Order: sequence, then C-alpha cells, then structure tokens
Amino acid sequence: MSSFTPFANSHNAVIVAPDGLRGSFNGLDCCGYARDSKIDDIKFFSQIQHTLEEEYPLFINSSYSYGVGWSNGGFMVMYASRLFKAISPISGYTIDIANMREGTGIFFHHGLQDQVVRPTGCCADLNTNRSSCCCGIKPSKCVSVQEMMKDIAQKKNRCISDDAGTFYLEQSFEDVHGGILCMTATGKSCIANSTICLYNHSRHFGSFATEFPMKEHVMDFFATDMCSSNNGLWSDRNKTCCCRETKIESTFCFDSTG
Repeated sequence: MSSFTPFANSHNAVIVAPDGLRGSFNGLDCCGYARDSKIDDIKFFSQIQHTLEEEYPLFINSSYSYGVGWSNGGFMVMYASRLFKAISPISGYTIDIANMREGTGIFFHHGLQDQVVRPTGCCADLNTNRSSCCCGIKPSKCVSVQEMMKDIAQKKNRCISDDAGTFYLEQSFEDVHGGILCMTATGKSCIANSTICLYNHSRHFGSFATEFPMKEHVMDFFATDMCSSNNGLWSDRNKTCCCRETKIESTFCFDSTG
C-alpha cells in the first residue's frame, strides 16, 4: 500500500497503512493467522481511526475515512466497510455485506485471470469440499465479483434506474491496450458511486506496487466522494475541489469560505 503514498499530497490525503498480525487480517473469509485466531481487526482499525483523530484533530476526521486493500486487504476493507465512507477492494472481496452502511461508495478491481481469488467466486468442490481459491478461502456461497458489485449497488446504494427496478451499468473507463474496462451503476436514485473495473489480462497483481495500474484512479474516486459530500466538484485533471456555492477552490469545501 506504500505505493499510494506519492498521491497523498496531490489529493490532500493522509495515508495510513496498518500491519496485521503475522502479515494477515481477519477479513471474515480470508486469511491466515488473523482469521484462524479470530483476531478482531475491525476493532483494531477503529482504534487506529480514533487515536489519530484525537492526536491530530486538525487533519483527521474519522467520518471521512476511506479504505483500500489488496488481496487479504480487499477482504478486510469490505468486512470493515462500516468504518469507511467508501472502499476499494482489489483482488479480494467478501460476500457478507450485512454490516455495510447504505451509501458506501465501492470501487472494485479484479483480474479476470486471477487464480488466487477467482472472479467467478470461491466455489467449494462438491466432492472434496475444497475451495477453488487459495488459502482456505471458502465463503458460505459462491458469488462472482460482478454479482457482488450489483448486489451492493442495488441493496446498499439504491441504484435502480426505473420504477420496474431495472439495473443498468454504463462504461466509465476503458484502456484497450491494457485490457481494462470499468462499469458504473446508473440511476437517479443512486446515493453513492458503485464501480467495477475488470482486467482482462491480469491475474492477482502479485507485485502490487508495479502491476496494479490504477492507484491514482482510486485516489480520484475517494477525492470525488469527499468533495461531493460538501457539494463540491472534484477535477481529476487539476486535483482540485471546486465549491459550488462560492465558486472557489478549497480543501474539499470544509473551510468556512469554501
């Protein structure tokens, strides 16, 4: 996650990168020592938020926390989603969204060639009861990442396009050379952004720092959410938040003049 650090200044963000016990987090369905030992990593994350807010009240507001995680970290930010205003799970997702708050922005990223956390879902073999994914990932049912995104968009972010309950996705980004296609849920009733990016040529982004190409896009997604929360308009190009009421640029329109 340290590869996000270069984008901190341009997006007026504070990057916090916690370490899980023995390199793992208890993300419900994944993984390792933390999950097997039932470590309460949601409480761990919450304590970090409150400690930083108390020590740096001028810079930190836990109500405007955002979560991005890769692999086991992707499972973790989804499992702990109620702590964040928006999340971006990369190459990892849990299917339990019971505790996710309504209006939580979601920015999925997943490689279609991923054999570690399969985009079609971590399905258990009926004969052996072994998961099709690595690391003992075996959720209660098999749900694809596309189905998961649709579920969140409809149930948590109210993205229904018409009275008949129709659900639509529109293309929001494409990199033909890189084999990347992003789709965003549409509808006037949407209360948060629900977007999924699928990578046709990518596996599990094993060397995350060099292989995952959309770090700046993730930061723009969070900045857009933060800016719009205060009736502002974020510019991906200029990295500024323009406050609609005063027509001036401000740090996410928090100060009294913007």
